[in-house]
Amino acid sequence: MWRSTCGLSVRAAERAVHRKWSRRLYSHNAAKPPPQSTPVLRTQAEKERRRRDKEKAILSGQHNNVEDQGMKWSEKERIAYSASTALGEKKDTTLPFPSSYSPEYVETSWYEWWEKEGFFTPEIHDRLPHAVNRSFSMCIPPPNVTGTLHLGHALTVAIEDALARWRRMQGYKVLWVPGCDHAGIATQTVVERRLFRERGKRRQDLSREEFLKEVWTWKKEKGEEIYHQLRELGASLDWSRACFTMDPAPQQQDHPPPPSYNHQNQDPTTISLLRDRLAVIEDGL
Repeated sequence: MWRSTCGLSVRAAERAVHRKWSRRLYSHNAAKPPPQSTPVLRTQAEKERRRRDKEKAILSGQHNNVEDQGMKWSEKERIAYSASTALGEKKDTTLPFPSSYSPEYVETSWYEWWEKEGFFTPEIHDRLPHAVNRSFSMCIPPPNVTGTLHLGHALTVAIEDALARWRRMQGYKVLWVPGCDHAGIATQTVVERRLFRERGKRRQDLSREEFLKEVWTWKKEKGEEIYHQLRELGASLDWSRACFTMDPAPQQQDHPPPPSYNHQNQDPTTISLLRDRLAVIEDGL
């Protein structure tokens, strides 16, 4: 009896001490005012200094690439396909295989033949002996023409290519549409950067027509490079239907002209006005 009573008293004392310290810690924390974040306001001189530093970095060609980090890659032996095959003709597979695997040897000439035979178009469906009356279509997430493709694009294209080929094997009529995105503000930024690095000029130094010409030149270079990379990946895309987000027909079809709306949005970096369409979508109209 005494032991049970003693145990209850000890536990009651522990709970009392715990409540006491809990109240003390709570009151201590409550007494501290919450930290207030004060916005950092840059002066015009500070903004100008940051702009000069950015331009200096562009002119000096500071890039975080592999060579700057002192890393060197060893060149592997390249085994080329030696048989003469005309462009678009089927590859001669009677030659002996090399002693070690060579992607360049294996992949040579195949894609051009696939594309010439129209294996990636939905019209091939009529020639399939196992064709079924079902369709499968998708559009590649259009890469931005701001640069070349990276590993993330390769992963996405590999998965989509597997889906497209799998559906063709099942007899579906398959359409996989390629294309690229203009990425307006981002492309304008990289074009301005190259213009300043190569010629020492800013966008304001050119007329609107001259700057648009520079942008279209960039798009042609990067767009062709992106398409070349997709072909190198072996992506089974229907190139006869390739499109660009600034092409007239898709733009009119997918994005009807917005209603009159007096709302302008300005990008603070490029000092460019965004289209009214963005404001209309934002407001749910």
